[in-house]
Amino acid sequence: MNPMIAAAAMSMSSVSVVTNALRLRGWKPVLRDSGNSDKSSDQVLLPSLRQLADVAVEAEQKDATGFVYKVGVEDMMCEHCVKAVKGALEVSADVSLEQKSAVVRADRALSQEEVTDAIKAEDYEVTSFEAVSTPKEAVAIKIDGMMCEHCVKAVTKALSGIDGVTVLSVSLEDGLAKVAVPEGFDTEKLKAPIEDEGYQVVNIE
Repeated sequence: MNPMIAAAAMSMSSVSVVTNALRLRGWKPVLRDSGNSDKSSDQVLLPSLRQLADVAVEAEQKDATGFVYKVGVEDMMCEHCVKAVKGALEVSADVSLEQKSAVVRADRALSQEEVTDAIKAEDYEVTSFEAVSTPKEAVAIKIDGMMCEHCVKAVTKALSGIDGVTVLSVSLEDGLAKVAVPEGFDTEKLKAPIEDEGYQVVNIE
């Protein structure tokens, strides 16, 4: 090829590359958002992300209101066994052949005996039974004698030490502690730990 022609071709190629780069630099994606072209990409995308977050939170809260149990199951050999265990439980259950266990969800309390009997009826062995979570209800405790943030910390620590109790808040201004307790919990058990710290429990609701 003639050297002059080759040089001209290379020059044209360089010009084309630079031109395309400049075009790409100035290009912006067009967002389709039901006809409102004034919205930014953040305004279009954020509502969808919030909706997804709300769905996730709602699902988590819904699951938290039920009873969840983890059950160890021996002698499962195949997917047919998995289906048999699921069918035996007659409630929502995620059965793992690999982990030899089942995570059982129910809207009522299940006893170890009834779960064991149901699984044994299908010729599988229950090796363990554990309540992973149970429904909780909010309880408000009116307290006299709290004078400062040290008092708030003392009450919080006292309540946190009670098995099954989750401290939601302790308000110095209102003289009120809010906790979450398992369903059927004896709320009188909340009294002693607080009064042992030198504060008076006025009432529990």
